[in-house]
Amino acid sequence: MDFKRNENHHEGLEFWSCEGEEVNLIGIIPIAGGRESYGRELWLNVNDYEIIEDTTSTDTREPVEIEYYLESLNEAY
Repeated sequence: MDFKRNENHHEGLEFWSCEGEEVNLIGIIPIAGGRESYGRELWLNVNDYEIIEDTTSTDTREPVEIEYYLESLNEAY
């Protein structure tokens, strides 16, 4: 992963944990992204072990624990 390229990727954004606390941007890493219509971006909150999913043209979904996210993804496929 090119961390230098992603250094300011989340500039101007706010992230919240499952507990409703604002997350320090230093602990947020973009892990996937696509910006076509109804595209999405996935962010890893390394401090709280959570995945945050941002869907273009709709809403940002609630953050979920990594294990839950991966289990749900596995069940869907």
